[in-house]
Amino acid sequence: MKRFLLLLVLIPPLLAATESRAGNARRDDRTKSNASKSAGPAAGVKSNASKSAGPAAGVKSDVSKSAGPAAGVKSDASKSAGPAAGVKSDASKSAGPAAATKDTVQRVVVKADKAKLVEKPGNQAKTIATLPRFMPVEALGRSGEWTEVKTPDGKTGYVSAASLTRNAFISVGTKFANMRLGPSSKEQLLTKLPEHWPLRALEFKNDWVSVADYEGDTGWIHKSTLSTDNYVIVKLKSINLRKGPGLTHPLRFTAAQNVCLKVLEEKDGWLHVEATDQDKAWCSVKIVWGYLTED
Repeated sequence: MKRFLLLLVLIPPLLAATESRAGNARRDDRTKSNASKSAGPAAGVKSNASKSAGPAAGVKSDVSKSAGPAAGVKSDASKSAGPAAGVKSDASKSAGPAAATKDTVQRVVVKADKAKLVEKPGNQAKTIATLPRFMPVEALGRSGEWTEVKTPDGKTGYVSAASLTRNAFISVGTKFANMRLGPSSKEQLLTKLPEHWPLRALEFKNDWVSVADYEGDTGWIHKSTLSTDNYVIVKLKSINLRKGPGLTHPLRFTAAQNVCLKVLEEKDGWLHVEATDQDKAWCSVKIVWGYLTED
């Protein structure tokens, strides 16, 4: 009888200890699972060559699956922090760059394989030079379907507006692009940039383009890995994208930092953009980088 009573006393504590260990094990499993999904940078994000790592890529989330951007992040046009930045080109739905106003320097990029610089507007005008694709030029004004430009070496003339981007931005056109210290494959590799990463074109030299990205990194990339497609990048922690061009339109989805979005059109300071999964929505031009010209 004494042995039976002793067992009754000892069994409950033993069971409680067993359940406690099991509970801790289950909690450890959940923590490990979360860690395994968040450890390390996402594939395709810009990485430093010496470290082969970089910032984690933002993941686009649908409104129905997300509570929206993180608390405290300013994501709409009226709440956007800081001045607008960046510029980039979307030639698919544009007849060319807008006319440059007086005392304003607007830079655009040649998107045609070989664009003719002529003395005056018209296909029969005398050719001054042939401009290579990805060469940045200054847009001085517009005359019908022709844009007056100034080349880096000081030549002025007219180029068909359809041969130019809307602004001075290009993007990575291959799976990744090597950014180097100088215009040669023998130069030091600075970093690798993922597909669609927007870049500002600064200079063209021997099939190499000097570029800068939204983080201020500069270098040279070979033209074979570039595109004139217009992409913008999310700089903030999270932004709202809406069903129409304005704050009165409902949310469509949110996009996190470093997400790249293809520009389809611009309307009243709002960009119609497309995500990689082909979802389309609108965002303020002021909360992304890769469209508005920097001073």
